[in-house]
Amino acid sequence: MTRETSRSLLKWTPISPRILVARFTGRQAKLSVVVCYAPTNVAEVETKKEFYHSLQTVVNNIPKHDIMCILSDLNAIVGNYESYCPQAFGRHGLGVRNENGTMLINFAMANDLVIGGSLFPRRDVHKYSWTSPGRAVRNQIDHCLVSRKFRSSIQDGREYRGADVGSYHDLLVTKFFLKLKRNEKKAPNSEFQFDSDKLLDRTSRRELGTELSNKLEALYISDQDDQEMIWDQIKNLYNESPSKTVGHHKKPKDQWLSDRTWQLIEERKVAKL
Repeated sequence: MTRETSRSLLKWTPISPRILVARFTGRQAKLSVVVCYAPTNVAEVETKKEFYHSLQTVVNNIPKHDIMCILSDLNAIVGNYESYCPQAFGRHGLGVRNENGTMLINFAMANDLVIGGSLFPRRDVHKYSWTSPGRAVRNQIDHCLVSRKFRSSIQDGREYRGADVGSYHDLLVTKFFLKLKRNEKKAPNSEFQFDSDKLLDRTSRRELGTELSNKLEALYISDQDDQEMIWDQIKNLYNESPSKTVGHHKKPKDQWLSDRTWQLIEERKVAKL
């Protein structure tokens, strides 16, 4: 996630071990992203129905004016051009449709969604999203679904095999055109966010008072100066002096991964070597 995207994040909500929802704000509209993991094709039918029931509840709770995007490992093969469904997916799918694929297509049609990975002509190697151990079987089972009325916002979609991840799944990348904007609470200007805790120290207070007194005495104001100019001079004086004496608060860097996670990443790299 980029810094600009993180500032556009309104909230994220874990629904269950299989479903997570994140909501972003944009210049055109708000974007609701649902990340989910469906049961495998050999799972019990009741388990599959329970998953889609939970997913449907999540979709129903998404505001109607939001752009909805579902990023998922749905373990679903939707099929190729011979069985394409224009209401739900395009002519460039892959494989022979399985039971999960049928359930996914029915879900997409019921919610007016389109499966993005089937819209663009690609070589098969750029459609496979999962490779079995031993590389004997390859399937397209990871999908990106968006609201059909925003179908034109999907710029591209394909799999990339070069990602260094501990998974049999390849990286699914979908280019989606949406202008994001920052969603930051209005806060005082950064120039006023001084490290006021240092003023608890008597020496720091004395140094700041002395510096302000000296600068005020040296401040020259003529009769020709208007009030705005006088105010700017005094304001700059009170902004510059604390900057040198007490300094500013340092904003901590965003840490998206824990130290333990970085340690596991390094251990995995060593193990692969």
